[in-house]
Amino acid sequence: MSTGTKTISALEQKRKEASELIDKIETDIGQQLLTAKSQQVDQSLSARFTELAGNRQKLLRIVSDIEKKLAQVKDADVFVNEKQDEALRLEKDLKEQFLILGNLMYKNYNSSFPAVFDSFYAEAKKEFELADLSAQRVESLKSEMENASFVAKLRLRTKYISEKRLLDTHSSKADRILAKGAETALSNGKPDFGSGETVIELDEQAQTCAEFLSDIAEKKEAVRKKCEERSGLIDELKKDGVLDLSGKKRINELKKQIFELEKEQRKLSLEAGHSFVNLYCTKDGVDIIECNGIAGDSVELVKKERMRLLSLNRRISILQMEDAVVRADSKIEDMKKNVVSMKNRIADLQNQIEELEKNIDAAENTRNAVIGKKTALENEEAAFVKLIGKDKSEK
Repeated sequence: MSTGTKTISALEQKRKEASELIDKIETDIGQQLLTAKSQQVDQSLSARFTELAGNRQKLLRIVSDIEKKLAQVKDADVFVNEKQDEALRLEKDLKEQFLILGNLMYKNYNSSFPAVFDSFYAEAKKEFELADLSAQRVESLKSEMENASFVAKLRLRTKYISEKRLLDTHSSKADRILAKGAETALSNGKPDFGSGETVIELDEQAQTCAEFLSDIAEKKEAVRKKCEERSGLIDELKKDGVLDLSGKKRINELKKQIFELEKEQRKLSLEAGHSFVNLYCTKDGVDIIECNGIAGDSVELVKKERMRLLSLNRRISILQMEDAVVRADSKIEDMKKNVVSMKNRIADLQNQIEELEKNIDAAENTRNAVIGKKTALENEEAAFVKLIGKDKSEK
């Protein structure tokens, strides 16, 4: 790239910057005037600008509302998950508390207990009795193994493991029955355990279970309400055009619409600002009248930049013309060289023509000589043939 080309490129960059700065200042002036609904601008532009501003604010509010609702949905999800986890932990702990209460009710069982517990008591009692029998057999097998032979010990060990498993099964089943019995007894509220020394312990354990139940119910109710709230938010989001919980697609659509509105507003602002500045100076920055209004300083900046832009355009044109002159000189020089080259070629061709003409003359002379010899030979041959023909006729 030549120095001149580099200079033009640098000036064109400055021209671009000056032009963009003018557009920015004029856009700012126009926006200021349109926002203030100034009478100094075209009222149709002002009305359209105000309409666009209203539409933009409406879309911004929708975006803000959608983002707020999406955040509330996320918060609701976090809340529900936390409360459900808490409820699950409480339900696990409650099972242990029911088991404690069930065992207390079994050990202290009497006729004053809720009738609903009777069947559970009877079932648990059977399982405990079976467990006792298994426990006795386990102890018996254990004693037998101590004095048995190696082979017998293997056989007894198999029975021992089976009986031990059966013991655990009956004990576990009895615990489940008692825990369910205690839960059933509390299903209609805290039961009346009658009177006696153990009533206090039963009441306290029943109270503990009741508190667990209350806490679990409270958390489940909170989850239910929050789920209803979340469902309502989802319905509202659907009305806003949000079809997924990320909301990105809808928000991007709205932001694109906002961008287009802002783009049109900037276009209107530039048009209004440009028309306003033209009242006070020419396109080349020459003063028409002085601007003493709110945009006076900005108009002065545009005047200076317009003059700077004019100067840059002239300098670029001068350099482009200088470059054109250099290119023209180079082209002329090349054409002159071509002329000289062509003249030299013409001279060479003329010499070749003269040489060829001489060769043509010599070739024609040679041709004519050959033709003469050929004619002479033909005449001699004709005479010879005639002579031979005469000799034959005389004989």
